[in-house]
Amino acid sequence: MNTEKIYDSDPYLSELEANIISCRKLPSGWAAVLDRTIFFARGGGQACESGTINGVPVLDVYEEGGELLHLLERELPPGPAKCVIDMAQRFDHMQQHLGQHILSAVIEKLFGIKSLIARFEAQSSHVELPSPLTDEQLLQALHETRRVIAADLPVRCYYVSPEKAATLPVRGHISPHESIRLVEIEGFDLNGCGGTHCRSTSEVGSAAFCGVKYVRGVFRLYFKFGGRADADADAMLLSALNIQRTLGSESFDGMAERVHALAESKRTLEEQSRVLKDALLAADARFLKACGRQLGDFLFISHMFEDADIKHIRAVCERVAAESECIILTGSRLDGQISLVFARSKGKSGPDMGAALKRLFELTEGRGGGSFVLAQGVMPAGDASEKAYLAICEEIMRVIG
Repeated sequence: MNTEKIYDSDPYLSELEANIISCRKLPSGWAAVLDRTIFFARGGGQACESGTINGVPVLDVYEEGGELLHLLERELPPGPAKCVIDMAQRFDHMQQHLGQHILSAVIEKLFGIKSLIARFEAQSSHVELPSPLTDEQLLQALHETRRVIAADLPVRCYYVSPEKAATLPVRGHISPHESIRLVEIEGFDLNGCGGTHCRSTSEVGSAAFCGVKYVRGVFRLYFKFGGRADADADAMLLSALNIQRTLGSESFDGMAERVHALAESKRTLEEQSRVLKDALLAADARFLKACGRQLGDFLFISHMFEDADIKHIRAVCERVAAESECIILTGSRLDGQISLVFARSKGKSGPDMGAALKRLFELTEGRGGGSFVLAQGVMPAGDASEKAYLAICEEIMRVIG
């Protein structure tokens, strides 16, 4: 069944009387086939719009096996159908799609860089380029895009044969079809596309860039048009005002330099912090070794820290265990509980740290676990827990001594 795509010729139509030809059950819902539709079938990076058929929400619209399927929440019988789409959402999609055509054409005309792919998302959309644009080029592209939008150039969509399309100056790749749908911006651009578009460039409204980054070796440029661009400009202004107040500046002048200076200061402090953490780790490793005594083949270490970060203690234990044949039963008293780390070197047979911690928790209300060489957990602080901990230490000393 070839469904007539009314949105091809009239993307501004928000309601339509149609007929349901069939409706069948799929794992994801009920798939209705109509004789004609205003629902855009997702593709080319553009999503379908929200809407209803006879009051039933449409979850998705897509082409499969030569059919255009409208995925519904529940079954609808064959017969008359009233289709309604979210026109505000449709118009937003039209603005983003036509805006992308203008932007990609501008970048190709100015810099000879062809867009590789375009994606339209709920928040922002993007094009991917094979090479980056400088800040100056980005501004130039944005200004030229705004100029073309303001020029109010007519836009029309029509079909031609593949043979005819091959003779026309079509920008970009043309996918093979029986007929090719072209989107023409009068005197500016001709592109093969199946999406929905405004009737003139001025309807695109505002234009804004909202980010750039490298992804998989390509340059991704994020953009917004229309109402999205206006909302983004408002949000960016509020963010800039907040930064300006935080920096104590009287204006935006010099803000970028101050932010860069703060970022550099942050990197310096982070490096200093890393050096100090490494020094503390080494010092605590030496201290923990000094707390130990040799029992048989192992250096046995038992020590309880006060108010220490358990992640740091674990790192200390791992360093000591890597440097010597040892068994470590340690932890930290903090906020009414005792966090524990039981660790040992891997080189020799001996006590199982996971099993030792389990025995301790059988004597207390602790929780945790681990492996043969490393176990970690927590138990409530108090005399009973301290006595149980000392009992496990004595048990292991007898085993290895």
